[in-house]
Amino acid sequence: MWPLGRPTVRKRALWAALWRRPEAIVWEEHHAEVQVALYVCAVMAADHPKATASDRKAALSYMDDLGLSEGGRTKNRWVIDSAEPARETKPTDDPDRLSAKARLTSIQGGAA
Repeated sequence: MWPLGRPTVRKRALWAALWRRPEAIVWEEHHAEVQVALYVCAVMAADHPKATASDRKAALSYMDDLGLSEGGRTKNRWVIDSAEPARETKPTDDPDRLSAKARLTSIQGGAA
């Protein structure tokens, strides 16, 4: 559930799309709903015609923190099995489809 007041239709659509990603398993475990919502707001601000470099930098920073970029996944030590492209289906639609949780792995060990 969106934690920051009333979302716009665009915010609600991006929010829903983000929570279907494999990374969402970890966000949920860490109760990162507000951080994901702030990322959505940052993306909307960065997408505005009058967006500043600071707006875009904030969106990129959240993207890294949430593991949505290659650098962010490396920093978080996450590997996502991309052998199967993401698609808009319910898990029950295809019993052979890997779940988001099954596609996300965290590499154990010290920081690089």
